[in-house]
Amino acid sequence: MAQANIDDEDLPQEILDAYDEALYDTLPVKSRLLYEKTFDKFLEWLEERKLDSYSEKVLVVYFMDLSKTVAAGTLWSKYSMIKKMLLVKKNVDISSYSKLISFIKNKNVGQIRKKAKVFTKTEMDRFLTSAPDDNCLHLKVAAILGLCGATRREELYNLLVSHVIDKNTHFVITLHDTKSNKNRIFTVNEPYCQVIRKYISLRPANPKTESFFLNFKEGKCSNQAIGINSIGSFPKQIAEHLELPETDRYTGHSFRRTSTTILAGTKASMSTVKRHGGWRNPSCVEEYIDESEEVRQEISDQIMGAVDQRSSNSSSTQPSNPKKIKLSMGQGEDVNNEGASTSGGATIIMNISFSK
Repeated sequence: MAQANIDDEDLPQEILDAYDEALYDTLPVKSRLLYEKTFDKFLEWLEERKLDSYSEKVLVVYFMDLSKTVAAGTLWSKYSMIKKMLLVKKNVDISSYSKLISFIKNKNVGQIRKKAKVFTKTEMDRFLTSAPDDNCLHLKVAAILGLCGATRREELYNLLVSHVIDKNTHFVITLHDTKSNKNRIFTVNEPYCQVIRKYISLRPANPKTESFFLNFKEGKCSNQAIGINSIGSFPKQIAEHLELPETDRYTGHSFRRTSTTILAGTKASMSTVKRHGGWRNPSCVEEYIDESEEVRQEISDQIMGAVDQRSSNSSSTQPSNPKKIKLSMGQGEDVNNEGASTSGGATIIMNISFSK
C-alpha cells in the first residue's frame, strides 16, 4: 500500500525533476523570460550583500531599494513575479508577508497612473471620414478593428488573413492568441466593410506572409509584415494626423480603451462590456473606461436638471430631431435591420437629439 507521507529526499530523482518541471510550467508562457530576469536581479542583490535568506525583513529592504529606481506601480508587478519565482524555485511563500505588502501599498498611495489616452467619437469619425487613403488606409483599418474588437496591439499584430472573413454584409474577425488564452470573435458592419475590402485588395498577388497588416505606402502594400511596435504606434500616428495634444500618450492600448469607453457610454450592461473585451472581473473593465467630458456634462445636466425645474419644463417643450448612430461590436453575431443582436453580441445604438 502506498504511503501517504514520504520525505522529499526519499523520492526518486526523476520524480523530483518532474515536479520542478511541472511547477515551472505554471509560469505565464509569454512572460517567463521576464520572470527569470526579475528573479535573477533579486538573487544578485542577495549575493552582493552576502545574504542567504528570504525573510520578510530581507524582502522589505530589497523593495525599499527597488523603490528608489522604479515607479511605485511597478513594485506590484515585481512583487508578483518574485513571489511566484520564490514559490517555484525555493518553495518559499511570501504571500503572508503583511509588512512587505503594506510597504508596497503605501508607496502607491497618491500615485496616479498614466493611462493611454482615449479618442472621442468625434475624433474617430473625423479621422475615418477625412484622412486620405493613400497614406492612412492601414491606419483606418486598424482603427475600425480596434474599435469594434477592443483590440490590443499584439492582437492586431497576430492577426492573419484567414482570421478575417468577408460575409458580404459584414466581416467576422477572430482574435487568436489573446491575453486570456481564449479566442474572441467580433464583427464589422457596413459602411466600414468597404474600407477593409479596399485594403485587402491592395495586397500583393503572392504575399510572402499571412500577416493581415502589411507595410503600406503610397497606396500600395508591400510583402513585409508591419512590426508589433509599429502597430503600437498607430494611435499616435492618428493623433498626430488629427493634431491632438499629448500625442505620445496615445499608445497601443488606446484603441482598446476607446472602444470600451464608447460602449460603456451607451449604457451597455457590465456583462456586455465584459464579454466585449474578454474580461472576467468588473474592476478590470473600470480600469479601461475613461470618464470623458461628455459623461461629465451628462452628469451635470442630470443634477442641475433636477434642481432647476424651469430648465426641465422648457426642455420638455423643445422639439428634437433624434439621430441614430449604430456601431456593431459583436461577438461573431449577425445584426438584424432593427439593430438588434441575434446571438449575444453588442450592438451600440447612440441616440443624439438636436434641440432647436
